Amino acid sequence: MLRRQDKQTEAGLNPRFLWTVAALLWLTLGSVQCASWAFHLTPIRLPMGTFLLGGVMALMLAVTWFVCGLRGVPIDPWYHAPLAGGWLMIVAASSLDPNQHSADVVYPMLPMLVALMIFPANRSWPYVIAGVAGSCGFVIFGQDPTPLPRSIIVGVLVVGAAAILLVGHSQLHAALKRNRSLSETDPLTGLPNSRRLMTRLHDEFARDARGEDGTFGVLALDLDAFKTVNDTLGHSTGDRVLVEVARAIERELEPSDMAVRRGGDEFTVVALEHEGRRLSSLRERIAEAISETRSQLCPSIEPRASVGLVMHEAGERPEDLLHRADDALHEAKQESHVRRGNPERQYGQVLAFVRADVPNGEDRELLGSEANETTLSYDEMVRTASWQMLAACYAMIAACVPLIGITGRGDSLSPVVISGVCLAAAAGAAACLVGGPRTNRKAPLHVAIIGAIVLAVALVSASGAVLNATADILIMPAMLAFYVVGRRAAHLYALTALGLYGYFLSTTSYDLTVIRTVQTAAVVLLVGAILPRTLKQTRAACDESERLSGIDALTGLANVRRMHQRLNEELARAATVGGQVTIFMIDLDDFKLVNDRYSHTVGDRMLEAVGAKIMGEMRAYDLAVRRGGDEFLIVMPHGGELDAAAFAERIAESIAEVRLKICPDLNPRASVGYATARPGDSAAELIACVDQKEKSVKLDHREDLLLAAG
Repeated sequence: MLRRQDKQTEAGLNPRFLWTVAALLWLTLGSVQCASWAFHLTPIRLPMGTFLLGGVMALMLAVTWFVCGLRGVPIDPWYHAPLAGGWLMIVAASSLDPNQHSADVVYPMLPMLVALMIFPANRSWPYVIAGVAGSCGFVIFGQDPTPLPRSIIVGVLVVGAAAILLVGHSQLHAALKRNRSLSETDPLTGLPNSRRLMTRLHDEFARDARGEDGTFGVLALDLDAFKTVNDTLGHSTGDRVLVEVARAIERELEPSDMAVRRGGDEFTVVALEHEGRRLSSLRERIAEAISETRSQLCPSIEPRASVGLVMHEAGERPEDLLHRADDALHEAKQESHVRRGNPERQYGQVLAFVRADVPNGEDRELLGSEANETTLSYDEMVRTASWQMLAACYAMIAACVPLIGITGRGDSLSPVVISGVCLAAAAGAAACLVGGPRTNRKAPLHVAIIGAIVLAVALVSASGAVLNATADILIMPAMLAFYVVGRRAAHLYALTALGLYGYFLSTTSYDLTVIRTVQTAAVVLLVGAILPRTLKQTRAACDESERLSGIDALTGLANVRRMHQRLNEELARAATVGGQVTIFMIDLDDFKLVNDRYSHTVGDRMLEAVGAKIMGEMRAYDLAVRRGGDEFLIVMPHGGELDAAAFAERIAESIAEVRLKICPDLNPRASVGYATARPGDSAAELIACVDQKEKSVKLDHREDLLLAAG
């Protein structure tokens, strides 16, 4: 669930940027009005009322919105005020202007364009309606020399601009939403991870601060004796247990609750308490569901779970609530130890017959559905959206001719040129949809933009008596260039299109050529100032979400999702150009004792330290992964020079050194297994192989300890 402010900024835009956009909008309106008044850009001098309302007041409000951004004023619900107010001021100022209003057509489009660049579709449609109504109204009631053809062209232009921007931004929003979702999702179980947990807790505390009804609590869960599953049955079986436990927990929750996998076999549940529901009863139901699920999968191993429950308290921070939940879990874990007896002795008892739990052929790598999902590349999404938008632009050019014919003014068009333009535009639209997405080069995009401008120029030059109407078609490729080819090249295309726009209008008897050209240029260049910066911020947010989707929230190492992507890449590369791929699997011996004896906070500190130590032993192009809990994995591509045994020994010694500094009274060893890919091995087969080798090392370590204990 997004917080209110996140709904406003789900395109990756920060509040300061949004206020700055509003300031630029009003600065443009005010500057053009002041220039029109000062330099007599209209046949009739603007009255003082128009100058004050449309010029001076707009400039003052521009400063106000800029100050709002500097001071960090909350966006909702105020941000609609400058946009909706801008549209109302445009209409009010124009009503005081004794000049013809047909030159002001682009002004009502401006709030719409800004809204479409920063709002999702469900919040932009009122601005689209207002843009169409305002622009067409200025044509119809503004004494335009060609009111009907131009109102149709303007209507198509406004709706087309809205559709084109919605296509582009829906693609980017989809990429950002997907990447953000993956960055907040556990790759194995598909549950939210600790990043989304913190967001949810902040939401709940914000609701409590606003005095909204509802009481919530946090349940911290830990699977008893889960290490026995991994150590004896293998990590593949352990993964299967975690996935099924996650499903069992979800079945006990209401839609408003949230289950989180924080790491390893540790889960957290945020649940609401209300009349008829007590979280103490939920705690018992979850514990029973987990026990039943584990008994079905591994009947010879302790199936229970320790569950701690705390209710939120007014005035505390989310971090404090989680610390209390961890303390409650620690107490529950101690009670579990008393109930189960000596876990070391239990391990020895299980060791002899635990193999019976594994059905033949099923001890293999388990890939969660989320592990194979990939993020969406920003560049790929922009390229796809660009070709779709260009296709729409060509389609609009082709559609203008029959639309003008509907008005009865089609006889003023040159038949030969118009037919050629229609056919070329239709072919261009098809080429953009079919051939465009298949190329990764920038040059075809430039060719497509130039082609759209050329076709628009041909259509306008052949328009005869309706040139005043068709000239507005040049606005579309001028604005679209800023999305498709970047800011620098787009300025060249936009200025070229605007120069042609002014030239064509100057060949008519239209009285407002100068102010109309100035206003159109101001709107196009404002879009050119806002859109690239909008895309830049959206890209940064998308790239950051893409990066986080492959990173473990606790240690900063790669997670399972990134591991599978990289391992598949390295195996494919080795099969193509040669080389070898070796992976190392690392498991911290007796790590559960750290959590059980000290706390999960100390356990997290140890995992962070071990992760940093592993990173320090690797080369720049190796990949270190936290596979889950206290399990790590290293992917090492090489040319055959790697001494895997020596590296495994060095890693084990480094980890023991780190663990002794944090918990000197506990076993500091780590079990390290390694395997080199054979020709034809898949990622799953290689991981299953190294899993078996690490498990063998773990069993050897355990037997050594049992023998040493007599």
